Amino acid sequence: MTSPFITVTELAAALRRGELTCEEIAGFYLARIARHDQRLNAFVTVFSGTLVTAAQGQDLLRKAGVDLGPLQGIPLGIKDLLHWQGTPCSASSRQLADSRSTQTSPVLTRLLQHGAVLAGKTQLVEFAFGGWGINQAAGTPWNPWDCEVHRVPGGSSSGSAVAVAAGLVPAAIGTDTGGSVRIPAAMNGLVGLKPTQNRISREGCIPLSITLDSIGPLTHSVADAELLYRCMSGDTFRLANADTLRVAYIEPATLGADIDADIVAALETTQRLLSEAGVAVTRIKLPFSWTGLSARSGEIIAAEAWAWHREMMTNHRDLYNPSTAEKLLHGSAIGKESFEGLLREREQHIALFREVMSEWDILLMPTLAVTACPLEAVDERQATLALLTRAVNYLDGCAITLPVGLSAGGMPIGAQLVAAYHHEPQLLAMAYRLEAAVAWHHHPGGWE
Repeated sequence: MTSPFITVTELAAALRRGELTCEEIAGFYLARIARHDQRLNAFVTVFSGTLVTAAQGQDLLRKAGVDLGPLQGIPLGIKDLLHWQGTPCSASSRQLADSRSTQTSPVLTRLLQHGAVLAGKTQLVEFAFGGWGINQAAGTPWNPWDCEVHRVPGGSSSGSAVAVAAGLVPAAIGTDTGGSVRIPAAMNGLVGLKPTQNRISREGCIPLSITLDSIGPLTHSVADAELLYRCMSGDTFRLANADTLRVAYIEPATLGADIDADIVAALETTQRLLSEAGVAVTRIKLPFSWTGLSARSGEIIAAEAWAWHREMMTNHRDLYNPSTAEKLLHGSAIGKESFEGLLREREQHIALFREVMSEWDILLMPTLAVTACPLEAVDERQATLALLTRAVNYLDGCAITLPVGLSAGGMPIGAQLVAAYHHEPQLLAMAYRLEAAVAWHHHPGGWE
């Protein structure tokens, strides 16, 4: 192997041609983890022995003619919220430091059935409650796009994004409640897919918000994201014809967020490239406030998180990071009547969104309003990274972020494609078209 940034589909092709073995692939990534993860802090747990043994087993199956598909022998990083029987599952929190899983989540069962091998559990914001990627107790993973300055990785699937971006694994699994796959994917120059909530089973996954949680992949390519999505969901759809899809470009100035000029410029270029590629793109303003939905989504998240954490907060509040405890306490103040009102209001907004999406197949907008900043510059109380991402979960849609440019400071910029409930065939079809139009080819340097 010559590049740590090889895609899953490229690895699968090399395996089929007999150019690599599963054991060689596992050894390559384990060596990179050993070399770089002390600084990157992408992993909570590395399954070194288990990974090699599993890879050897897949090699034996391949020699015997057993073909489990393109994931066979591919190492994956798994966000440390998903249970794998007999292994630690801490949610990157001192609360669960000694916890071991007594079950395997269905999503991991499906990946293992397809021949994937698990490299380790990846870091996250404590209990997935935050978008910057910061974890005071477990340490904040290092965004690999800057070797000198510790910049935020985005969260909450921070370790999954850093592991893929730095070439420690070819792909990883995260969760997304208000952007927790898309935010770190955008900040690390990756593809991040947030499917419709009920497409992938969330059983066996420590929840943040049962109403809004979803599971999705972080990858180097749209093809890898589609592959992992199909394996995790069992969805057998056919991709839509991108030539027939109607794309609405949401002008950044109308979104209600202070968006960096570099990001606006990159999105303008992206919509131009899509148009030049033959896609019908129309500039529009939404009939509702996209960012205005962020606060409502945040209230639902806080209330449901408090319901799950109430007992631990009562008995062992000192084991939480202070920022996590503060967010949970906010949820404790949301009463039953207020919460039920939030859910009714959400249904009204979903109906309005579906009216909008009867006219458009895809919305195009920035994924984030900012690029990765130095860790020391962040004040989590003053700003949320999820202003442009939370609405998708709230509106029961699906979305994907793709890298489309670099800021003047060399940090990745992501564009977000949004589609309606169960419109993954349309979403992925347009993602392929955007990927081809932009022709992204950048990777972080300094991690050889």
